[in-house]
Amino acid sequence: KPLWGHCVGLLALAEALKRNPADPRGLRKSVQKGTEYLLSCQSPGKGWGFGAPGSSDTSATCWAVLALDASRRAGIVVPDKAFVGASAWMKEVLDVRNGKATFGYDGKNRFVRGVPDSTTAQGMFCQILLGREEGVDGGVRTLLDTKPSGQADLYCWYFQTHALALLGGAPWTAWRNELGQALL
Repeated sequence: KPLWGHCVGLLALAEALKRNPADPRGLRKSVQKGTEYLLSCQSPGKGWGFGAPGSSDTSATCWAVLALDASRRAGIVVPDKAFVGASAWMKEVLDVRNGKATFGYDGKNRFVRGVPDSTTAQGMFCQILLGREEGVDGGVRTLLDTKPSGQADLYCWYFQTHALALLGGAPWTAWRNELGQALL
């Protein structure tokens, strides 16, 4: 999955640049080029995908948003339309029912391994980073219904932890305590 590796690499370089804006290692040029490449991979008006050109999925979009957000915080110009498209994708895969919300992988109610937790955590995390509210409250209710136990799902736990930490408050405290017990 070359796009996934590109996003993670760009995220790391942008974070390094942000921590040292004097840029003694010349990271700015690499972060700029990596950002431009990632922007060129976006499906018009939507997100990013691991599949065919023009495809979008929640996982790739989340990693791209993380990388572009880090680039922007490092001082690289990232057009707002990239984030608007990512939010449009999240809205497209959002399903709200009975006060709960899920974000699908490549469509509503289409999940990896049939479980909504990882893509819902990613969708929530993106929405929070993007300053959007759609699906966040309902997503919290969905995610807190599933307790971390048994077989570890570190991918899901990673994004769920980040999303709930950004929200703070009671959902974060509940998750942090339950995750701490599961990890111990």
